[in-house]
Amino acid sequence: MTVESIASLSTPMQASQIRVGKFCLIKEHPCKVVETSSSGTGKHGKCKINFVGIDIFTSKKYEHAMISDQTVEEPNVDVTEYQLINIDDGYLSLLDHNGQLRSDLKLPADQELCNKINKLFDQGKEVMLSVISAMGMEQVIHFKEMR
Repeated sequence: MTVESIASLSTPMQASQIRVGKFCLIKEHPCKVVETSSSGTGKHGKCKINFVGIDIFTSKKYEHAMISDQTVEEPNVDVTEYQLINIDDGYLSLLDHNGQLRSDLKLPADQELCNKINKLFDQGKEVMLSVISAMGMEQVIHFKEMR
């Protein structure tokens, strides 16, 4: 991904603003920060921020350290609810709250989540899916059965 495309999908923030629970790009991966620490000013006079994040799409752990006044990118993260309409050849047909239909999202890679969604759909249950999107990527992260 180019620097220009990253910039349009994220917002710059100072490293000192990073807190647990916030999102930031670590090695160009959108991550949720799960741990932070800082070291005091050293002989060069700058405080260093260390943070650990979990990739919101792959759950892979990333670590990074930087000077507190450096800039880090905060990805624009959105979670949208959709009603599951159909599953066809590994793709989901989804209806949003405005009545717009989309059929371009694949079943989740997480096999357990995928199996649960398929099982409920095969049983004829009404299912709502939560889809997270960031950095031009999307993925189903949660489901709930409607009653």
